[in-house]
Amino acid sequence: MQFKRLALVHLDAHIDFAFFRVKPAKQVFGEARSLDELKRKLADTLLFEKFGKAAEEQLNIGNYIYPAMRDGIVQSFYWIVPGEKYPVSAQEKLRKYLERIKKHDPLKSKGIGSSRHNLLTNLYNKKFMAGTLNHSPKIKEPLLLDIDVDYLLFNTANDTSLTKDLGKRKPWIYPKELALILRSKFPKPKFITIAYSVNGGYTPIEFKFFGDEIYLRLKCKRLSHGLETVLLLRNKGVGYYFKADYRRASIFFRDAVMKSGYLAGIEKGFKERLSGHLYFWAFKCEWEKGDKQSARQFYNLAIKNDKSLKAEDNNLGRFYMQKKNFNSAHDEFKKILFCDAEDKYALCGMAEILLRRKRYKEAMAKYKQALRVDRKEKKALLGLAALYVKSGENAQGKSIIARLKQIEPLNPQAALLSAQIDEKQGNLSKAVVVYKKAFLLGAGGLQAFVSVFRILRKIGDKGDMFAFFRQRYSNYRSNFFEKQCRFLLKNKFFPQIKEEERLIKKIDLILEK
Repeated sequence: MQFKRLALVHLDAHIDFAFFRVKPAKQVFGEARSLDELKRKLADTLLFEKFGKAAEEQLNIGNYIYPAMRDGIVQSFYWIVPGEKYPVSAQEKLRKYLERIKKHDPLKSKGIGSSRHNLLTNLYNKKFMAGTLNHSPKIKEPLLLDIDVDYLLFNTANDTSLTKDLGKRKPWIYPKELALILRSKFPKPKFITIAYSVNGGYTPIEFKFFGDEIYLRLKCKRLSHGLETVLLLRNKGVGYYFKADYRRASIFFRDAVMKSGYLAGIEKGFKERLSGHLYFWAFKCEWEKGDKQSARQFYNLAIKNDKSLKAEDNNLGRFYMQKKNFNSAHDEFKKILFCDAEDKYALCGMAEILLRRKRYKEAMAKYKQALRVDRKEKKALLGLAALYVKSGENAQGKSIIARLKQIEPLNPQAALLSAQIDEKQGNLSKAVVVYKKAFLLGAGGLQAFVSVFRILRKIGDKGDMFAFFRQRYSNYRSNFFEKQCRFLLKNKFFPQIKEEERLIKKIDLILEK
């Protein structure tokens, strides 16, 4: 099937567009607008290739639309943002966001205009529009239709943070209504892609099945009466769940489970995912009701039917961790481990909580238990290696790091731990070299800067290595550190700000000597 010069309709809470920082040398020569830019971009390309990577390895779920436009697959790009209305605040925020993206556009393009409801501009010399579904144009020609399930769960593009409305994110539109509008607006999709966005956390896992339902509704004009009944019961159950009426919600989910057992003529995989979806909602209701034994039964039925529900994001633990709400995170991990004692993700999460509480032996036991479940679990390997390094058991630390490097040779945290071991063993010159590798791979942080500058002062290095780390530190302070402080202030993480400021003063004092 040929895909050339097509319109892309992208329904998503996120734009999924970003220019690659590193480009093939031939493309750099064609796009550079000055000699300085040419030198800078070529240096980035050479550094990237030094670690055995090709430019296309930058491709990920957050930037895949750019190469599709670059290669002529996408001729015009319509970003359909979530929500029925498009508030002025959201438009202004999006305008500023687009301005930042356009600064990296190597091709000349006009500024950002607007109609009554939509923002209009060019990206990479292709037509771009952003607006809500209600105000998007009808496109009768064949097109690419790209739907992210998180589109249904944020009612505005104004704030799509992972921890927004934690545990309270609910649909503003359901798949049935969305499919009806899509059929009317875009009647000739040449190809449809659906992203769950579960593993990043933007789609809470209990809504993962919405992706399957959207696909089926777009594929089939009409669903069977039995399936529509099951999905209607599901919708009612979700409604009562978010009203905190868990008893009534549970009744609807149990009824949906029972009726789904009688459905005929449905593909086996779809039916299993539907069952997993309904069982998982029943698990959530039973847990909130306080019936833990029943919750455990439903949880295990859910993951038996749909193994993808046994995922890192099947609870709110790590999102509470991001909000520094460690007690709630502990309760989430404990809930999953009550239902499934061998959930490696919850074991690692619980280990991290124990680390923060300085219960190191218990944390080590959890990491070891996770590795018995999966000897290649990277978080467990990293956590265990860090504990060994912290306790001075360097031989064990090296052994674990070696195992991790077999799985992921360029793991930045493994390089950072290796540098710490060299530092502890007195191999200072080697430690600096390994620290540099860790920084180039993306690791670092203020504590690492403290260690590096102490070593450099001790060995009397004021040459190229010092210049490298001095420049990195300056960039860190002027870019990442300022952004991090704004984030910490916004979320009122005052102890973390004090710790960051303490380390900054410590580094500055070392540099002054």
